[in-house]
Amino acid sequence: MEEWLAVPGGPGLPGWGQVLLALLAVTVVVSALLRLYRRRGK
Repeated sequence: MEEWLAVPGGPGLPGWGQVLLALLAVTVVVSALLRLYRRRGK
């Protein structure tokens, strides 16, 4: 599963495709952290 990560742009993806995937991952992580933070705050 890690082999295609070493390929620039991923399998059949242009350079910006990898950037969009990274942004999506960051958004998911941030939303999860905010959810935990709100739960801890209450």
